[in-house]
Amino acid sequence: MPVLVLFLLVGMLAGSEGLGGIPFEDYPLANNVGSVALALILFDGGLRTSIASVQRVWKPAQALSTLGVLLTSLISALAAAWVLQLPLLQRLLAGSISDPPTRLRCFRCCAAAA
Repeated sequence: MPVLVLFLLVGMLAGSEGLGGIPFEDYPLANNVGSVALALILFDGGLRTSIASVQRVWKPAQALSTLGVLLTSLISALAAAWVLQLPLLQRLLAGSISDPPTRLRCFRCCAAAA
């Protein structure tokens, strides 16, 4: 289990709606702490990534992030046209914002090769 998932579970259990019942109402503080934690996680991941693993996954990741994004956007735009009967610009917008599955495949490809 990744450490991030463990921290999320502990936070949910300890929170006001969880078993711990700890009230916490300072949302700006939570946002700031979360942003700093994310920055540290990304920084640590970047430091631990070797150049060899980056070179090994560079081309597949680049192909997925360009062709995969384009194909997913076009397929989503066609689906929006067919299902929702949207105008052209709205179809393209719907296709563009529905891209997270492609990004997820890119990240999985990079993580599997590393």
